[in-house]
Amino acid sequence: MTDIRIPDDLWDTDETPEGAIGSWLFGDGETVEEGTTVATVMAGKTEYDIPAPASGTLHVDKDADVAVTPGEVIGRVA
Repeated sequence: MTDIRIPDDLWDTDETPEGAIGSWLFGDGETVEEGTTVATVMAGKTEYDIPAPASGTLHVDKDADVAVTPGEVIGRVA
């Protein structure tokens, strides 16, 4: 399995310590392709796209509207 992580440098944590998962664009168990946006994350007033790090089956670990921080694992691709 390959972790789907919030990139460490996605936003300035000094200004905005945490963000929240805005939405998952694919459901748990769906097939995703590497590089495809699988989730969005809101930090402050900015929305960021989170791409699939590999192709395979998506496993969602964190639901939408859950607080997240850079470096955190939010899902996996098997």
